[in-house]
Amino acid sequence: MFISVRPLYRRGLRLSASEVKCRRALVGWLVLQPDNLKPHVLWAHLKAEDGHDILSKLYRAKVVECRGPDGMLITGIDIQAKGRKTVYEYEQAWWCEAPPRQEPFADAVERRRRAVEANAAFEQYLADL
Repeated sequence: MFISVRPLYRRGLRLSASEVKCRRALVGWLVLQPDNLKPHVLWAHLKAEDGHDILSKLYRAKVVECRGPDGMLITGIDIQAKGRKTVYEYEQAWWCEAPPRQEPFADAVERRRRAVEANAAFEQYLADL
């Protein structure tokens, strides 16, 4: 599924709502894949067109909440390797939206500015007819 993803945690710490809303979403293909040794355990990948991972994979991925057209929440464990012997495991959650939304959420002033620009462009289009 082609979606946009907003990670909700950084190194196991929950990001604030304003941080999540202001960050640009990552867009790619969501792949839920069973583990080779444990078929009941899923890995979640966000892949680019060429097949490489955009985000680090989520181990033990679960679709926790699905809000229809508003999006879905996937939780899991983000495994970060540091060197050959050290591995860190962090709690992670992704907010996924389809169709993808890459632009950050706009505040009220920005929404008003965009509406005025769109209205001016439409007025110009009508004048050109």
